Amino acid sequence: MATATRRALKVHHDGLFGERITRLRAQQGQTQEEVARLAGVAIRTYRGWEYGESVPRPGPRLRALAEALRVSPWFLLHGDDEEGHA
Repeated sequence: MATATRRALKVHHDGLFGERITRLRAQQGQTQEEVARLAGVAIRTYRGWEYGESVPRPGPRLRALAEALRVSPWFLLHGDDEEGHA
């Protein structure tokens, strides 16, 4: 994949994605392994998200993660609802 194409696929988020999913997971009493399984991703992928190494692009993985954590994909990326409410 060309570098220009990679830049075009960059996900816009507020920089708190990893902290947010860590907090949501803990509030629900789930382990990293449980959330990874529910989201259908490898534990290594999920841990990378929690540790801020990467963020899933909008699509099936982000939707599955949001469903596993019982929030919207928008909330995961931005920390508020789609209308801007915290």
